[in-house]
Formats: sequence, C-alpha cells, structure tokens
Amino acid sequence: MSPARAVAVRPYRRFRRPSTPSPARPRDWFLRRSRWQDPHWILAATSTLDVDRPVIIRWDFPLPNGLRLTDSRYAALLESAKQHLVLFRTGSTHSGASRTGTTIRLYFQCLRALIRWMISEGLERFSELDAAHITQFTRVVRRRRGYAGPTLSPTSLRHYYGILVGLYRHRRAVSDAIQVDPFPGLTAPAATPLRTYKPKATL
Repeated sequence: MSPARAVAVRPYRRFRRPSTPSPARPRDWFLRRSRWQDPHWILAATSTLDVDRPVIIRWDFPLPNGLRLTDSRYAALLESAKQHLVLFRTGSTHSGASRTGTTIRLYFQCLRALIRWMISEGLERFSELDAAHITQFTRVVRRRRGYAGPTLSPTSLRHYYGILVGLYRHRRAVSDAIQVDPFPGLTAPAATPLRTYKPKATL
C-alpha cells in the first residue's frame, strides 16, 4: 500500500459580518431646542438638575467696543470659541471625562472674560495670544473681585487657567488656538496660585 497523503488543514477563521459605518454625529448633538448657529445654546441635560433649569450659553454678549460677538466682524472668533467650548464639553483636558452643563457654563464665563479682554487689547484671534499676553491676562484675572471676597478664590481662578490650557491643547483640533504653552510643564491646577492677588493697603 502506498503511504497516506498528508492533507493540509487550513486554520479556522471566524466569520465576521461587514461592519456598517455609523452615521456621523451632528456637531450640535449636545444641544436641545437649539442649533449650532443660534446665538443662544440650550445644553442637553447632563443631570436631573438640568432638566427643569437647562444651562443656556448666550453668545451674543457685548464687547468693550460696543459690538457683540455675534456681529459679522467676529464670525471667525465666534466659530473658534464654539469649537473650543465643545471640546471642553467632551473632556479634552485633565481627566478626559465629559463635563456637566454647570461646569461648561463656568468655562463659558471664563472664555467670555478672555474674549472681552482680547478685544480691549485689539486681539481678534486666539492664536495671537503670546506668552506676554497670557501673563498680562492672568494678572488681570487675579485682581478680579470675587463673589465672596476681594479677589477670586483659587477654585474660580483654576477655571480661568483651565481655559488657557485648553485653548493650547486644542490646537490640533481647532485652527485658531493658542500656540504657546501658557504654563510650560504644568497643568491648570498645578499652575493656579494658592493665594490670589491682594492689593497693598494705601496710607
């Protein structure tokens, strides 16, 4: 008898169904009863507290020169600000966790203060902010009056620092972003001073 012929056995391959691409998520997925281009954003609820009292972001705030951010002159700045705020919403800095509507409102308030300061300094793009501008803005913020004291608390100040860090970290996702590290080698919490500025008493 002739020797049996060896039969090659092909390795078993599990059948996989072809994946169906999921539809692209609309850019205003986090809004309710409002759209991306609207001057007022109504954020979708992220907690039970937001259901009856939704967080509203008002982009048509006044600027130091008498104009508003929604005026055609600042269309590019408005678009960039919206893109940055969305990235804060999805958790682009620090822990990476998505943030609640209440926290986003705090970030918006800090972003609004930065934009107003920029306009007063003749700046209309986030990419125009250099190290000197950042130092000047943080000095101004540290002298701002707080709700419960003569200056902002370290917790409130940390949100302003977080805005600057975020605008830098978003530079690969948003074309108009800060191009210099505002606090080299430090996170926003680490860069935030534990004590805010206190003016010297005058005689």
